Amino acid sequence: MERCLGSSHCDEHCAYLLCVGIANHLEDMEQLKLLKKDIRYEVDCAIAKGLLLSGKREGVEMVQELLNRLCSVDEAERQKLCAQLCDLFDFDNAVNDPRRIFNQLSTCYVTAVNSANQAAKDILMSLLPALLKSSVNNLAVEQQFHEFKTVFRVALSTGKDIQPAVLSALPRYVAGLQPSDILPEDGLQIIKAVTATMDNTNTPMITVLACLESLELLAQRASYDFSDSDITIGIETSMMKSVMGEGGINHDEKRYNKICR
Repeated sequence: MERCLGSSHCDEHCAYLLCVGIANHLEDMEQLKLLKKDIRYEVDCAIAKGLLLSGKREGVEMVQELLNRLCSVDEAERQKLCAQLCDLFDFDNAVNDPRRIFNQLSTCYVTAVNSANQAAKDILMSLLPALLKSSVNNLAVEQQFHEFKTVFRVALSTGKDIQPAVLSALPRYVAGLQPSDILPEDGLQIIKAVTATMDNTNTPMITVLACLESLELLAQRASYDFSDSDITIGIETSMMKSVMGEGGINHDEKRYNKICR
C-alpha cells in the first residue's frame, strides 16, 4: 500500500483510503509519521480513522487535535476539514466496532464542546449530525446519550433553525435521561425548541412527529411541573391540520394537547 501512495495515479481519495488501511495495520508510529511527510495530500483524518480502528490511543489524540484545529483554521480549510471529520465519524460497518468507536469519538467531541468558547461551539455543532448518525438503531449507543447533555443544550440554543438530525435524535436523548437529570431550564429549552420548530409550516412531517414524541417523553420523565412556568406552549389547530392533514390529525393533536396541559 505504501508503494501505491507514490504512484502518479493515486489521487486524494485514493490516498485517503490507503492511509486508513496503513494506519490500521502499521505498528510502528514513527514509520507512520515519516510516511505522512511524503504524502502530498492532507491525510490526518484518514490516519486518525485507521488508528481508531486498530484501537491505538494515538487515534484519540489525533481526533482531539483535529477538533481543536477545526475551530482555529480559516473558512475554506474549515469546510474541507469538516467534511473529512464527518467521514471519520462514519463507522456504519459492524466490522468497524461502531460502539467502541462511538465511545471514543463522543468522549473527544463532548470534551471539545465543553471546553470551547461560544464561537467554537457553533463550529463544532456542524459535526453533530454525523456523530448522531452512528447512534441510530444502536441501543448500546443510545444508552450513552445522557453524556451529551451539554452538547444538546448548545444544539438547541444556537438561535438558528435546529438541525433535523438533532431533532430526530431528541426523543432518544430525552428517553435516556433520568428525572433527576432534567432541570427546569433544560425542559423549558426543549419545549421552546420543538414548539418553535413546529410553528414553522415548512417543517417536514417526520420532524414534527419527533418533536411531539420529545414532548411526550419529557412529560413522562420530568419531575418538574412545566405548567407553572412562564411560557406559552402550543400551536394552532389550523397549523396542525396543515401539517398533519385533515384525515390523520386526531391522535397526534390529542397527544400534543395532553402533553401541553
